[in-house]
Amino acid sequence: MTELTLDEIEKIGKWKPYRPDWPVDRNLPFDEGGQQERYGRLIDSFTKNEKFDSIQYQDGGMSNFIEFICFKQGAHGLNLEGIDVFINLCAPVATYGQVSFFRQKDSHGLTHHEAKDLGQVNSDNLKDIEKEIRRILADNEVNILPNQFLDQDLLPGLVIEENLLEGQKMFNYLFRVKRG
Repeated sequence: MTELTLDEIEKIGKWKPYRPDWPVDRNLPFDEGGQQERYGRLIDSFTKNEKFDSIQYQDGGMSNFIEFICFKQGAHGLNLEGIDVFINLCAPVATYGQVSFFRQKDSHGLTHHEAKDLGQVNSDNLKDIEKEIRRILADNEVNILPNQFLDQDLLPGLVIEENLLEGQKMFNYLFRVKRG
C-alpha cells in the first residue's frame, strides 16, 4: 500500500471508505457492510490463536476500528501486560502497542495509549506475540502505520469532532470512538 493521501486520511476520519474500491462500509451493519468478508479470517486469527489469548475490545459498533488485547495464554489478574491492536475498518491500516490491563472472570479493562507509545513493545515476554500479530496483519494485507505518522499533530484542515480516545494526533483522527 502506498502512503495515504490527505483526501484518504480525511475520509477515514469521517468514517468513510478511504477509496471507492474499498469493500468495507463501516456505516453499515457488520454482516451487510463487508466487514465479515474482509475481516472475518483476521478476527478468527486473533480470537482462535494457538500462540496467545485475546479479547476483542472494539467491534466497530461505536468505533471505526476493531481492537484486540493480545496476551499470554491463560493470563488473569491485575497489572497484566499485553499488546493492544487497532485495525481500521475504513482502510487496510493498523497500529499496536504494549498496554497494561486487568482480566478477571467477568470483566477486563486497560490503560489507553498515547500516540507516542504506539508501535512499541518493550517486554521480552510479548515479543513472540508481537511477531504473530505482525504475521496476521501481513497475511490479511493490513499495513502497520508508522509511529512517526501517528504521533504527529493533526494535519491542517483536519478536525476531531468527537472521540473518547483523547488527543489531537493523527492516531486520534484515524482511530475514533464516538459516544453512545
